[in-house]
Order: sequence, then structure tokens, then C-alpha cells
Amino acid sequence: MDHHCIWVNNCIGALNQKFFLLFLLYTALSSIIALVILMHNFVMIYEVKDKNYNFIGAVLVSLVAFESIIFVIFTGDFLIEQLESIKDNQTCVESYQYKRGLPKPFEVNFRCVFGNDFRFWLLPVGSDARVDWEEEIIMERSVSERMKDL
Repeated sequence: MDHHCIWVNNCIGALNQKFFLLFLLYTALSSIIALVILMHNFVMIYEVKDKNYNFIGAVLVSLVAFESIIFVIFTGDFLIEQLESIKDNQTCVESYQYKRGLPKPFEVNFRCVFGNDFRFWLLPVGSDARVDWEEEIIMERSVSERMKDL
């Protein structure tokens, strides 16, 4: 298990990490598209001559734009964090326990999550990747052990 996500009300692990990453990617991209549309609407509001409509419209567009910015920041951060965990071959739980899988190139770890056929990487379908449940786990030195070396 990587972690429990309250957004999807499920635990994220080896068998559904691809779907979680795609969820984060789709949400971030949708929020960016919404921001572009909102910027266009914001410009259009100022072209309207009715001052009451102008103010109300500007407030509403600003609130939704703020919400979109928050979604881009949070989903982007979570997406980067998940890609780093793929790069490091380490789950969130393993990072707290100072453990990790064997070091492998990013492409190998990426294919373990998304599968070998690149045509399906961005589609929410199961991958052909097989999980190595018996992969060796490496213990990292704890922070206190690292501090002793200083």
C-alpha cells in the first residue's frame, strides 16, 4: 500500500497507482483548461456595459479561478510526489519506515506502473505490468543515524 486517499476513498497501491496518477493528471489538466476559459470570460466581463453584471460576474469568475488555481497546485504537487515515488521505487509508507525497493532506472519503474504499451499509458485501463511481490526491500539509514556521521 502506498497511502489512503480521502479524495478517492480508497487505498492507493501497486494495482491502482496508475489510475490514481491519471486522476491527478486529468484533474490538473482540467483545472488548467478551466483557468484558460475563465481568463477569457474575465476579459469578456469587462466588455459588458452593465456595471452590476460586471461586478457580480467578476467576483464569480474570480472565485472559480481561485478554486482552479488551488486544484492545480494541490494535484500538481501530489502528481510530482507520486512520480518521485516511482523514480525512487518507494511507497509513501516505505519512506516513513526508511525502506525502499531495489534501485532501478525510472523507465523500468514507470513501466511497472503503466505497463509496456505506451498507447495505453494515458488511458484508464489496466496495464500488462506484473507486480514483483517478492522484490527485495532495502533499509535506509534513519535520520538519527545520518546525524551521527556529521
